[in-house]
Amino acid sequence: MQLTNNNFITRQINQISEKKWPVVRRKIKKLIFLPFNLTLLLLALPFVVIIRLLSPFFVIRLHGLDIGRIGGLYSGDIYMSEKKCGHHQSGYFDRFYFTKSINHVNQQWKKMWKRNLNVFFFAEFAKSIERINKLFPGYEKYQIPNSDLNPSRLEFNSYMSGEDLTIYDKYNKRLECVLRVSQPNLSFTLVEGQLGDKYLQEIGIPAKNSFICFHNRDSSYLDMMNEDYDWRYHDFRDSKIENYLDAAKEMIERGNYAIRLGAVTKEKIKDTSSKLIDYANNGMRTDFLDIYLSAKCKFIICSDTGMSFPAEVFKRPLVYVNWVRIIGLPIYALKGLVIMKNIFLKKENRYMTFSENLNLRIGEGGENELTSTLELEIIENSPEEIRAVTIEMDERLNGTWQTTDEDEELQQRFWAFFGPDKFKSPNLRIGTEYLRRNKELIK
Repeated sequence: MQLTNNNFITRQINQISEKKWPVVRRKIKKLIFLPFNLTLLLLALPFVVIIRLLSPFFVIRLHGLDIGRIGGLYSGDIYMSEKKCGHHQSGYFDRFYFTKSINHVNQQWKKMWKRNLNVFFFAEFAKSIERINKLFPGYEKYQIPNSDLNPSRLEFNSYMSGEDLTIYDKYNKRLECVLRVSQPNLSFTLVEGQLGDKYLQEIGIPAKNSFICFHNRDSSYLDMMNEDYDWRYHDFRDSKIENYLDAAKEMIERGNYAIRLGAVTKEKIKDTSSKLIDYANNGMRTDFLDIYLSAKCKFIICSDTGMSFPAEVFKRPLVYVNWVRIIGLPIYALKGLVIMKNIFLKKENRYMTFSENLNLRIGEGGENELTSTLELEIIENSPEEIRAVTIEMDERLNGTWQTTDEDEELQQRFWAFFGPDKFKSPNLRIGTEYLRRNKELIK
C-alpha cells in the first residue's frame, strides 16, 4: 500500500510541467519566509510613523534598485544626474536599498554604486517600510521618484491624441539633466584603473590599443541565474552571436581588437583569433573586467539588454542592433546609432511600418504568445546590416562619415512619429543604411 502511495505521488509530481514547477517553488519559498516577513512588517510600522512625524523638518525617502541585474540601476544613474543639476537637495534624506531579481550580483558594479549612493544596509527591512507606507495616503512623498526617461504607451497615446500635451514636459526636463552631465557618475579608483590596464593585457589587448566590445542577448543567463522564474517574455530580444561576427572582423581590419562580452552564453565563437576574443567563454571573465571593458572600449555593439548600461553610464558610444520596440528607444545615448528587427505580418504578407510598431505590445509579461496569435515573424538584423551600422559608427567617431540631404530628411521623418515635443540626445540616430533600405516603412 505504501508503494502504491509513493507511485501516486511520483505521478503527480511528474505531471507538473516545466512551466508550472518554478511557480510552485516560488510559492513554497514564500510560505517558508512568511513568518520572517510578517515580523519585519510589524517592526516597520513604528518607523513609518516616525518618518511621517519628521516630514515637516525633512523627508525620508526610499527606493529599491535591482542589483541582481546589470541594467537594474538606471534610475540610480538618473537620480545622480538630477542631483548634479540641483534636484533632490535640501529637505530630503534619501536612501536606496538593493534587491535581487536573480541569484547573481556583479560585485564590482555593486561596490561602485555603493561608493556613490546612500545605500540602506538592511534591504528587506527597507522594503517592509515601503510596503507599510503604501497602506497610508500620501505615500508617494516618501519615495524617491522612479526616474524613467520614456513615457509609457498609455501616456504616449494620450499625448499623440491631443488629450494631454504636457506628457513630455517632465521626461524632457529629466533627460535634459542627463544629457547636460557630460562626465560619468561613476569612476574607478587609481588602484582599479591600474588593475584594469593590467587585466586588459592579460586577456590579450596590448597597452593603448583600441578595442570594441560586442554582446548578443540570449536567454541562457537569466535561465541559469534564476530558474524559478519564467523569463520567456524577454525572448523577443534575443539574437545569434554569428550575426555580429562580420562587424567584429571589420573592426579588426580597421586596427581594433574585438571583445565579446557576456557571463553565460548559449553559443561560443568557433573562429576566434588573437584579436577576436570570446571573453565570455575563454575562462578569464571577472566581475571587474565586465565593467572595465565596457567603460574603456571605443564603442560597444549590443541589443536591447542591460549589458548596454555600463557603457551608457561611462558615456561610451553605442551601436544598438536588433531593437524591437520603438516606443522605448534609448533616447538618452550621448552617441548612439540604432537599427531594428523588422516585423513581418504573415497574414498580410508585408512588413510592419514604424508607426504600427509604436503600438506593438510585446515583452510586457507572460509568454511570447503574441507572435503566434497575430502571426508575426520577428526578423533579426543580418550580418550585413550590423556591419553597415558598425562602420558608420567607426567613421563618425573618426570624423570621416559623410551624410546626405536625403539621409537627414529620412531621420526627420522617422523622429516625427514622436510628435514635436519629443526630446532626445541630438547624437542619437537611426542607422543610415538601415533607414535607406527601409524608407518605405516610414509611414
